[in-house]
Amino acid sequence: MRTIIVPVDFSPVSLNSVHYALNMAIAMDASLILFNTYQIPLTFTEVPVVTVGVEELSELSRTRLKDLKSSLEHLSSDRIKIYQESRLGDVVSELEAFCEEVDPIAVVMGTTGHGVIHDLFVGGNTVRAMKSLRHPLLIVPSGAVFKKPTDVLLACDMVEVAETMPSKFIHGLLSGFGSKLYVLNVRKGDGGGDGSLEFESLMADTLLSDLDPEYHFIGEVDPADVIQEFAERHNVAWIIVVPRRHTGFESLLRKSVSKELAYQSNIPLVCLHA
Repeated sequence: MRTIIVPVDFSPVSLNSVHYALNMAIAMDASLILFNTYQIPLTFTEVPVVTVGVEELSELSRTRLKDLKSSLEHLSSDRIKIYQESRLGDVVSELEAFCEEVDPIAVVMGTTGHGVIHDLFVGGNTVRAMKSLRHPLLIVPSGAVFKKPTDVLLACDMVEVAETMPSKFIHGLLSGFGSKLYVLNVRKGDGGGDGSLEFESLMADTLLSDLDPEYHFIGEVDPADVIQEFAERHNVAWIIVVPRRHTGFESLLRKSVSKELAYQSNIPLVCLHA
Protein backbone atom coordinates (compact mmCIF):
# COMPACT_ATOMS: atom_id res chain seq x y z
CA MET A 1 0.00 0.00 0.00
CA ARG A 2 1.31 3.43 -0.90
CA THR A 3 1.75 5.75 2.08
CA ILE A 4 1.83 9.50 2.69
CA ILE A 5 3.39 10.91 5.87
CA VAL A 6 2.31 14.29 7.22
CA PRO A 7 4.16 15.84 10.18
CA VAL A 8 1.76 17.67 12.48
CA ASP A 9 2.38 20.00 15.41
CA PHE A 10 -1.32 20.99 15.62
CA SER A 11 -0.66 24.56 14.46
CA PRO A 12 -2.99 26.05 11.80
CA VAL A 13 -0.25 25.67 9.18
CA SER A 14 0.30 21.98 9.86
CA LEU A 15 -3.42 21.25 10.15
CA ASN A 16 -3.90 22.75 6.70
CA SER A 17 -1.19 20.41 5.37
CA VAL A 18 -2.96 17.52 7.12
CA HIS A 19 -6.19 18.19 5.23
CA TYR A 20 -4.24 18.61 2.00
CA ALA A 21 -2.51 15.27 2.61
CA LEU A 22 -5.83 13.60 3.47
CA ASN A 23 -7.40 14.56 0.15
CA MET A 24 -4.22 13.67 -1.69
CA ALA A 25 -4.20 10.23 -0.07
CA ILE A 26 -7.84 9.67 -1.03
CA ALA A 27 -7.09 10.66 -4.64
CA MET A 28 -4.07 8.33 -4.76
CA ASP A 29 -5.70 5.47 -2.82
CA ALA A 30 -2.86 5.71 -0.30
CA SER A 31 -2.74 5.35 3.46
CA LEU A 32 -1.96 8.37 5.65
CA ILE A 33 0.34 8.54 8.68
CA LEU A 34 0.04 11.43 11.12
CA PHE A 35 3.54 12.05 12.51
CA ASN A 36 4.21 14.05 15.66
CA THR A 37 7.42 14.60 17.61
CA TYR A 38 7.79 16.07 21.08
CA GLN A 39 10.78 17.34 23.02
CA ILE A 40 11.39 17.70 26.72
CA PRO A 41 11.04 21.40 27.65
CA LEU A 42 13.62 22.86 30.02
CA THR A 43 13.52 25.82 32.37
CA PHE A 44 16.79 27.69 31.88
CA THR A 45 18.10 28.50 35.33
CA GLU A 46 21.65 27.97 36.53
CA VAL A 47 20.90 24.28 36.20
CA PRO A 48 18.39 23.34 33.44
CA VAL A 49 15.27 21.78 34.97
CA VAL A 50 12.82 19.49 33.18
CA THR A 51 9.34 21.01 33.59
CA VAL A 52 7.23 18.16 32.14
CA GLY A 53 7.85 14.41 32.29
CA VAL A 54 8.47 12.28 29.21
CA GLU A 55 5.47 10.04 29.90
CA GLU A 56 3.16 13.03 30.19
CA LEU A 57 4.41 14.45 26.90
CA SER A 58 4.12 11.07 25.22
CA GLU A 59 0.55 10.62 26.41
CA LEU A 60 -0.40 14.13 25.29
CA SER A 61 1.07 13.53 21.82
CA ARG A 62 -0.73 10.20 21.40
CA THR A 63 -4.03 11.61 22.64
CA ARG A 64 -3.99 14.60 20.32
CA LEU A 65 -3.03 12.40 17.38
CA LYS A 66 -5.83 9.97 18.22
CA ASP A 67 -8.39 12.81 18.31
CA LEU A 68 -7.14 14.17 14.99
CA LYS A 69 -7.16 10.70 13.45
CA SER A 70 -10.79 10.18 14.50
CA SER A 71 -11.78 13.53 13.01
CA LEU A 72 -10.07 12.72 9.69
CA GLU A 73 -11.63 9.24 9.53
CA HIS A 74 -15.03 10.88 9.87
CA LEU A 75 -14.20 13.45 7.17
CA SER A 76 -12.96 10.77 4.79
CA SER A 77 -15.84 8.38 5.54
CA ASP A 78 -13.18 5.73 6.27
CA ARG A 79 -12.16 5.60 2.60
CA ILE A 80 -8.48 5.26 3.50
CA LYS A 81 -6.41 3.83 6.32
CA ILE A 82 -5.08 6.45 8.75
CA TYR A 83 -2.31 5.72 11.25
CA GLN A 84 -0.45 7.74 13.85
CA GLU A 85 3.18 7.83 14.95
CA SER A 86 4.50 9.70 17.99
CA ARG A 87 8.22 10.05 18.72
CA LEU A 88 10.54 11.82 21.14
CA GLY A 89 13.22 13.90 19.41
CA ASP A 90 13.97 16.41 16.68
CA VAL A 91 11.25 16.50 14.03
CA VAL A 92 13.50 16.36 10.97
CA SER A 93 15.87 13.71 12.34
CA GLU A 94 13.00 11.49 13.48
CA LEU A 95 11.09 12.07 10.24
CA GLU A 96 14.14 11.10 8.20
CA ALA A 97 14.56 7.85 10.18
CA PHE A 98 10.83 7.06 9.92
CA CYS A 99 10.86 7.57 6.16
CA GLU A 100 13.62 4.98 5.86
CA GLU A 101 11.38 2.52 7.71
CA VAL A 102 8.13 3.25 5.86
CA ASP A 103 9.38 4.29 2.37
CA PRO A 104 6.48 6.73 1.74
CA ILE A 105 5.43 7.93 -1.67
CA ALA A 106 5.57 11.48 -0.26
CA VAL A 107 5.92 13.61 2.85
CA VAL A 108 3.58 16.60 3.06
CA MET A 109 4.61 19.65 5.13
CA GLY A 110 3.26 23.16 5.47
CA THR A 111 4.96 26.54 5.46
CA THR A 112 4.00 30.20 5.50
CA GLY A 113 7.26 32.01 4.84
CA HIS A 114 6.00 35.08 6.71
CA GLY A 115 7.62 36.43 9.83
CA VAL A 116 10.71 35.56 11.82
CA ILE A 117 8.96 33.14 14.16
CA HIS A 118 7.35 31.15 11.35
CA ASP A 119 10.58 31.13 9.36
CA LEU A 120 12.51 29.89 12.38
CA PHE A 121 10.15 27.15 13.45
CA VAL A 122 7.80 26.29 10.58
CA GLY A 123 9.85 27.37 7.59
CA GLY A 124 13.06 26.29 9.31
CA ASN A 125 11.96 22.69 9.73
CA THR A 126 10.60 22.62 6.19
CA VAL A 127 13.87 23.87 4.70
CA ARG A 128 15.85 21.40 6.82
CA ALA A 129 13.60 18.59 5.61
CA MET A 130 14.09 19.81 2.05
CA LYS A 131 17.84 19.27 2.44
CA SER A 132 17.71 16.01 4.40
CA LEU A 133 14.83 13.85 3.17
CA ARG A 134 15.56 11.43 0.35
CA HIS A 135 11.84 10.88 -0.28
CA PRO A 136 9.55 13.32 -2.14
CA LEU A 137 8.69 16.32 0.02
CA LEU A 138 5.56 18.27 -0.92
CA ILE A 139 5.53 21.75 0.63
CA VAL A 140 2.02 23.15 1.03
CA PRO A 141 1.53 26.94 1.24
CA SER A 142 -0.82 28.26 3.88
CA GLY A 143 -4.43 27.95 2.73
CA ALA A 144 -3.68 25.67 -0.23
CA VAL A 145 -6.37 23.10 -1.04
CA PHE A 146 -5.60 19.83 -2.81
CA LYS A 147 -6.60 19.61 -6.43
CA LYS A 148 -5.85 16.87 -8.91
CA PRO A 149 -2.42 17.61 -10.47
CA THR A 150 -3.68 17.84 -14.04
CA ASP A 151 -0.75 20.08 -15.00
CA VAL A 152 2.68 19.79 -13.32
CA LEU A 153 5.91 21.73 -13.83
CA LEU A 154 9.37 20.15 -13.47
CA ALA A 155 12.14 22.79 -13.22
CA CYS A 156 15.62 21.35 -13.76
CA ASP A 157 19.04 22.17 -15.20
CA MET A 158 19.39 19.28 -17.68
CA VAL A 159 22.82 18.31 -16.33
CA GLU A 160 23.78 14.64 -15.84
CA VAL A 161 20.16 13.69 -16.38
CA ALA A 162 20.78 9.93 -16.42
CA GLU A 163 22.39 10.11 -12.96
CA THR A 164 20.23 12.76 -11.34
CA MET A 165 16.71 12.70 -12.80
CA PRO A 166 14.43 11.20 -10.07
CA SER A 167 12.13 9.65 -12.68
CA LYS A 168 11.00 6.87 -10.32
CA PHE A 169 9.64 9.39 -7.82
CA ILE A 170 8.07 11.51 -10.56
CA HIS A 171 6.25 8.51 -12.01
CA GLY A 172 5.19 7.42 -8.52
CA LEU A 173 3.68 10.81 -7.71
CA LEU A 174 1.90 11.29 -11.03
CA SER A 175 0.81 7.68 -11.54
CA GLY A 176 -2.92 7.47 -12.16
CA PHE A 177 -3.48 11.21 -12.56
CA GLY A 178 -2.84 11.51 -16.30
CA SER A 179 -0.93 14.72 -15.61
CA LYS A 180 0.47 16.95 -18.34
CA LEU A 181 4.17 17.49 -17.52
CA TYR A 182 5.98 20.68 -18.45
CA VAL A 183 9.77 20.53 -18.22
CA LEU A 184 11.37 23.95 -17.77
CA ASN A 185 15.13 23.96 -18.37
CA VAL A 186 16.97 26.47 -16.18
CA ARG A 187 20.60 26.55 -17.26
CA LYS A 188 23.50 29.01 -17.23
CA GLY A 189 24.38 30.33 -20.70
CA ASP A 190 22.85 29.01 -23.90
CA GLY A 191 23.76 25.43 -22.97
CA GLY A 192 23.85 24.41 -26.59
CA GLY A 193 27.34 25.12 -27.82
CA ASP A 194 28.74 21.66 -27.11
CA GLY A 195 25.61 19.68 -27.92
CA SER A 196 25.16 18.65 -24.30
CA LEU A 197 21.71 20.19 -23.99
CA GLU A 198 20.41 18.15 -26.91
CA PHE A 199 21.88 14.97 -25.43
CA GLU A 200 20.58 15.64 -21.92
CA SER A 201 17.14 16.53 -23.29
CA LEU A 202 17.06 13.24 -25.13
CA MET A 203 17.94 11.41 -21.91
CA ALA A 204 15.14 13.23 -20.07
CA ASP A 205 12.69 12.39 -22.83
CA THR A 206 13.66 8.72 -22.57
CA LEU A 207 13.21 8.62 -18.79
CA LEU A 208 9.90 10.51 -18.90
CA SER A 209 8.60 9.29 -22.25
CA ASP A 210 5.33 7.84 -20.97
CA LEU A 211 4.45 11.25 -19.48
CA ASP A 212 4.91 12.91 -22.90
CA PRO A 213 6.57 16.05 -21.45
CA GLU A 214 6.48 19.46 -23.10
CA TYR A 215 9.87 21.24 -22.97
CA HIS A 216 10.63 24.91 -22.44
CA PHE A 217 14.03 26.57 -22.12
CA ILE A 218 15.15 29.79 -20.41
CA GLY A 219 18.52 31.53 -20.28
CA GLU A 220 20.37 33.25 -17.46
CA VAL A 221 17.59 35.08 -15.63
CA ASP A 222 16.10 35.12 -12.15
CA PRO A 223 15.02 31.46 -11.93
CA ALA A 224 12.55 31.76 -9.05
CA ASP A 225 10.62 34.55 -10.74
CA VAL A 226 10.56 32.78 -14.11
CA ILE A 227 9.50 29.44 -12.60
CA GLN A 228 6.74 31.12 -10.59
CA GLU A 229 5.50 33.11 -13.60
CA PHE A 230 5.50 30.04 -15.84
CA ALA A 231 3.64 27.98 -13.22
CA GLU A 232 0.95 30.61 -12.78
CA ARG A 233 0.54 31.15 -16.53
CA HIS A 234 0.02 27.42 -17.11
CA ASN A 235 -2.08 26.96 -13.97
CA VAL A 236 0.01 24.05 -12.71
CA ALA A 237 -0.95 22.17 -9.55
CA TRP A 238 2.63 21.37 -8.46
CA ILE A 239 6.11 22.72 -9.09
CA ILE A 240 8.76 19.97 -8.95
CA VAL A 241 12.38 20.93 -8.27
CA VAL A 242 15.50 18.82 -7.80
CA PRO A 243 17.78 20.65 -5.34
CA ARG A 244 21.42 19.69 -5.89
CA ARG A 245 24.71 20.97 -4.55
CA HIS A 246 27.94 21.53 -6.40
CA THR A 247 26.30 21.96 -9.82
CA GLY A 248 25.92 24.76 -12.31
CA PHE A 249 22.28 24.97 -11.25
CA GLU A 250 23.28 25.70 -7.65
CA SER A 251 25.93 28.25 -8.59
CA LEU A 252 23.52 29.91 -11.03
CA LEU A 253 20.91 30.33 -8.34
CA ARG A 254 23.32 31.37 -5.57
CA LYS A 255 20.36 31.70 -3.26
CA SER A 256 18.35 28.51 -2.96
CA VAL A 257 15.61 28.64 -5.58
CA SER A 258 13.86 25.84 -3.72
CA LYS A 259 13.73 27.83 -0.49
CA GLU A 260 12.75 30.98 -2.36
CA LEU A 261 9.93 29.22 -4.17
CA ALA A 262 8.76 27.52 -0.99
CA TYR A 263 8.27 30.94 0.58
CA GLN A 264 7.02 32.87 -2.48
CA SER A 265 4.72 30.47 -4.23
CA ASN A 266 1.02 29.91 -3.75
CA ILE A 267 1.52 26.62 -5.60
CA PRO A 268 2.69 23.51 -3.71
CA LEU A 269 6.37 22.74 -4.25
CA VAL A 270 7.64 19.15 -4.62
CA CYS A 271 11.32 18.63 -3.77
CA LEU A 272 12.91 15.47 -5.16
CA HIS A 273 16.46 14.24 -4.75
CA ALA A 274 18.36 12.13 -7.26
